[in-house]
Amino acid sequence: MSGPNQLGAGVPLPVAAAWHCENIGPRQRRRRIRTGSVLLALGVVLAGVLIGLQAERALRVLTLVPFAAGGVTLFQVRARTCVVFAARKVKNMDQGEVPVTDSRELETLQRQARKVWLQGFGLGLVLTALVLAIG
Repeated sequence: MSGPNQLGAGVPLPVAAAWHCENIGPRQRRRRIRTGSVLLALGVVLAGVLIGLQAERALRVLTLVPFAAGGVTLFQVRARTCVVFAARKVKNMDQGEVPVTDSRELETLQRQARKVWLQGFGLGLVLTALVLAIG
């Protein structure tokens, strides 16, 4: 019989394929959905104002801040991983913060957090490039 971290015939899975950890609960995820949505909407409004005012491209680069922050916030929901909690080595499953003591769980959370940072910043760059291309 194979365990949860093994393929058939006792072949171990790599850690990345075997584990997905969470460090935020449903209430924390709902909070991030609201915050991320507001940040992306703020970025759209800022982009509209700057484009409407025919602001220089250098000024329109400022849209990167709300777009990237909103992206990171929403990707945390998808990954069920708070990047700040991962850095602080804690989790909050809606019952308060508790330390993450399992080294494999911590490693997985930190790997997921790096991916969230990259995805969120990537989304911010793409949206900012669109703002720069328009007008």
